[in-house]
Amino acid sequence: MGNQLLAQKLPNAEQVIQSGTIVLSVSVVSILLTAPLGAILLRLTAPHLLTDDAKETLEKNGSSSNP
Repeated sequence: MGNQLLAQKLPNAEQVIQSGTIVLSVSVVSILLTAPLGAILLRLTAPHLLTDDAKETLEKNGSSSNP
């Protein structure tokens, strides 16, 4: 897509390229910031949010997993 824009030799092609570079840079920075934050939050909240309720459910129902 960028090559097509340059090939057309539009008068504002340089401005579009600069804007695209800014958008790409902001995208990369946002990924570099949010990916580690998401990993940290998952590590901290996973034990609390992802509990194994199978044992509690079996005890409430009075049945066991062994036939």
